[in-house]
Amino acid sequence: MNTRVCLAFFVPWICVGQMGCSSIGNAAGDSGSTRDASHAGETGTSLVEEAARPVDSGAQEDSGVSQESPTDSARLTDAPLEAAMQADGASAVDSSFDSGNAPDSAPNVDAAGVADDGTSPDTGEAAKCPPLSAYGFEKEVVLSEIPSQASGIAWNRDSGSFFVVANLQGKMWEYDSELKTVLRTIMLQNMDTDTEGIAYLQDGWVAISVETNYVYVVQLKEGVTTISGSDGNQVQVYQPCGSPSVYNAGLEGIAYQRPRNGENGRIFTCQEYRPMRVLQFDYTGGSPPFTQKSALDGTLAVDEPWNAERLLSANVSDIAGMTYDETNDTLLIVSQESSCVIRVNPQSGEVTEKLSLVNTTTSEGITLFDNCRLAVVSEPDRVQIYSP
Repeated sequence: MNTRVCLAFFVPWICVGQMGCSSIGNAAGDSGSTRDASHAGETGTSLVEEAARPVDSGAQEDSGVSQESPTDSARLTDAPLEAAMQADGASAVDSSFDSGNAPDSAPNVDAAGVADDGTSPDTGEAAKCPPLSAYGFEKEVVLSEIPSQASGIAWNRDSGSFFVVANLQGKMWEYDSELKTVLRTIMLQNMDTDTEGIAYLQDGWVAISVETNYVYVVQLKEGVTTISGSDGNQVQVYQPCGSPSVYNAGLEGIAYQRPRNGENGRIFTCQEYRPMRVLQFDYTGGSPPFTQKSALDGTLAVDEPWNAERLLSANVSDIAGMTYDETNDTLLIVSQESSCVIRVNPQSGEVTEKLSLVNTTTSEGITLFDNCRLAVVSEPDRVQIYSP
């Protein structure tokens, strides 16, 4: 994020500890080096080939309406992503819990009560989104209702809508599927307003990452227009690490892998830089009232299986946002400073693909939505759509 403003805020149930975010050790034993400001332009030689196909690089005007590209016709003609994944069974989730409870991690079963094995019944292969080399710029949409610093975007697969957060606004917005109409504005109270990332979980629950290294999981029932971070009946608070060791270099993006095959759901969150980090922890939901869980007091087990600074820095110099591609079991990470999207193995940190972005140097968030399309939100108020 570009904002460098010091602010005071209220964070509920703060657990005080000495361990900063950069103090959690890597499983591999390599903690990574701290970047100074000069590192932003020293990303090294990329280990992967550029995957973006040639696109029109003409400037986009902030007209407040979608602007079509000559590549508009390059759209998928197969079934929507969610339908394909449901037919495949790989991402089916249990929905039998009470609506007041957080999503759980029960094994998936089909309508006949048969456990899902995560593969297509016809081919034995999971339905997958195409490689990044198949993507091109489709259009840009200006979100005129957001005053500045749009920072995160998430696709609500249950309602076919988008959630968008912005820095220091104290609110979030729900847009229709075309990003043209605001369906509701949701006020965020009693929590850090420097919201950076957002991920949709399921059944109205979303996860929000904030600059002070907290993750809020909130329930957005239909018609809800206010969320209070101090309400233990509708908000869960997670502290995956201590306060940032460098001001304004805390948690940025967040992503969610839904539960399947008897495994827990998993939340991924990232530190932007100094150093870059990707943290993971199981998300098991539960029933209200909720209590804060923290890595500082041992109530939250956080994994960091690979060194992001070492493994990603040849391709990107920061991590601005992330989303989880369930069809390929990979993370898609967007970099603001490097203006690109990379595909990363969440277990090893290996970078397998790279997509250059068009006419933007302020990309902050990313989400995968219908027909395997990508939406990238950028400051101050733009969303770029890329499609296969």
